[in-house]
Amino acid sequence: MHKTISVYFSGTDFSIDNGGYLASALHRRTVESESQIKMGFNGCGVDYGFSGAIFGSGLDKQCEKVIDRIIQEINAGHQIILNVYGHSRGGIAALLLAKQLGNIDKERLAINLALLDPVPGN
Repeated sequence: MHKTISVYFSGTDFSIDNGGYLASALHRRTVESESQIKMGFNGCGVDYGFSGAIFGSGLDKQCEKVIDRIIQEINAGHQIILNVYGHSRGGIAALLLAKQLGNIDKERLAINLALLDPVPGN
């Protein structure tokens, strides 16, 4: 069975629950089902404070949550289409996630990225 996982990474100081930003609006409008999973993340400055805002701390932890879910679904026998939207520092999180998933068989995982104004940290 094919499953789609849609992941939304907010910009540094943006909350995924604040509907005024594109990542949160997309997250809110994505309907979960048996074949559609959604995951949304606050900006690293929201969850990881000064260190997140200045150095991008916490992006690895956010990516690990997505990777764990993908591996769980692949181990259950599913083929995954991963759609990732990232704004600002969230765009860097999306790139980091794609890089970390580079060793997974392309027959099991397809990755689509939409990045808006990716801004690296340190």
